[in-house]
Amino acid sequence: MTMKTTNTLAQWIDGQSDFPDDVADREVYENIKHYSAQIEAPTLDKTKVFENIKKVQGSKKSTIKPFVFKIAAILVLAIGLLVLLKEFTVSSHKTLTAQTQSIQLPDQSEVLLQPGSSLSYNQYFWFLDREVTLQGEAFFEVAKGKTFTVNTHHGKVKVLGTKFNVKSFNDELHVVCYEGRVEVSQNNVSEVITPNEFIVLSGGEFTIKDSIQLKELPSTSGYYQIINSNFDTLIKDVERYYGVEINSKQIKTDKNFTGKLPKSNIDKTLDIISKTYQLQYKSINENNFIFVGDEGH
Repeated sequence: MTMKTTNTLAQWIDGQSDFPDDVADREVYENIKHYSAQIEAPTLDKTKVFENIKKVQGSKKSTIKPFVFKIAAILVLAIGLLVLLKEFTVSSHKTLTAQTQSIQLPDQSEVLLQPGSSLSYNQYFWFLDREVTLQGEAFFEVAKGKTFTVNTHHGKVKVLGTKFNVKSFNDELHVVCYEGRVEVSQNNVSEVITPNEFIVLSGGEFTIKDSIQLKELPSTSGYYQIINSNFDTLIKDVERYYGVEINSKQIKTDKNFTGKLPKSNIDKTLDIISKTYQLQYKSINENNFIFVGDEGH
């Protein structure tokens, strides 16, 4: 930003000029102006200020107008206030195992937070950036607008307006696109997926799969949609979804699972897994199960 633009912005905040055409993000500056108007500027001794400037610059004539100092002080205070408020106005949501939560964001975007997950965002500064932090799994229906970002431990997911699912557990990031376009990035490397595609980010490597049949949205379906999951991850998901413990240490398989699991029926879910992997399961008690090899195979 040039000195001329900075001076024009200062004049605009002081009500002496129009907003400069060459400056983007007017909404941000509108909010700064709003907050700064509520802050009383410190009283400055203009004579001393000019005397100090003359001492430093010698005989060089200063071209800085007195009002700039006032506006600069207001800007510093306002920006400092914004930073502090941003740090202390975070809204957080958390689910336990076997628990989901529907969340509406300030722009009317919808989030279905899946079991054993957490989501946080700054509701008062949503106008600055549509950004959330996710640990776990969530389905997003994003309202159209400027870039929407999901931060995870493994990478970033960016969209404008779309429907997608993000799962970030252990050492992997899984993203499924239901509608629109989704960008997944890590360390300045990114990939874009479109509807009926999903991407896995593991160990810094991207793997994209397509031709997925996604007929139902997680937010309206009575099923959990599992896509290309290995057996160990599948069992961990089932434990998290249903709030149970499953002993599967005896099972060794390289076969991946793609399919739907009913949200409210753990017995049917275990039956589906048993048939897929040719296993048997035994109930230890209401919330504890063990998988063993099918003696008939």
